[in-house]
Amino acid sequence: MPCAVCMSVRRAAQLTMPARDDCPAGWTLEYRGHLMSSHYKRSRTQFICVDGEAEGSERSSRLRKSSRLVPVEVRCSREDQNGSLPCGTYKDGHELTCAVCTA
Repeated sequence: MPCAVCMSVRRAAQLTMPARDDCPAGWTLEYRGHLMSSHYKRSRTQFICVDGEAEGSERSSRLRKSSRLVPVEVRCSREDQNGSLPCGTYKDGHELTCAVCTA
């Protein structure tokens, strides 16, 4: 996928808010999007917030040895189920959003 790096001269701090689409008071929303990582069959090294307006590239779909980004889905836990997030707050199987904020 095409990539862009942005720099803000007047803002020194950057924060990614997983499972949110807004920023804390006093922070500026740079963009909102989808929390993504490499495919579950590969080693996940980090999660990133991909802009909701991101565009793909035809060339990137032909690269066979590259890592593919996939949306991060919620796996919630109940008393009888293993998961990492509480059910009720999060819906099992739903994709997580994210927001990138600066201050």
